[in-house]
Amino acid sequence: MNGTHTRTLRFTDERDITTAAGTPALMAIGLAHVFLLWIGDILTLYAVLCLILILLRKLPPCTAVITGAILYAMWSVWAFLPGSADVISGLAEVFDLPEIHEGFTGSSADTFATQVSLAPGFLVC
Repeated sequence: MNGTHTRTLRFTDERDITTAAGTPALMAIGLAHVFLLWIGDILTLYAVLCLILILLRKLPPCTAVITGAILYAMWSVWAFLPGSADVISGLAEVFDLPEIHEGFTGSSADTFATQVSLAPGFLVC
C-alpha cells in the first residue's frame, strides 16, 4: 500500500444506522403524501437525499467543499439559462392539462382520482 490508505463509505457509525433505519419511514410517509395529499411533497426527495448524504458523510472536507461548489455553480448556470416560451405547450404534450384541471376543480373524489393517476409520473420526474 506504500503508506496510502483508502476510505470506504459504509454505515460505520451508530447514528448512520439509526438515520438509515428512519429513512424508509420517511419515504413511506412521503409516498402517502404524494398519492393522497399533494404531488409536490418533498419528503420523498428528503428520503433519497438522506441515504446519499449518509454515504458521503465521510468525505474529506476539502473534497466536500469542492464538490458542493461545482454542483452549486452547475445548478446556478442551469437555472439562469434562457428558457423557451413553449414550456406549457411542452407540458401539454405529456399531460392532458384540461382533464387535470377538471379533476382538481371537481368533487373530492375527482381530486383524489386525479391525484392517484398523476402521482407515479411525478415520482419519476
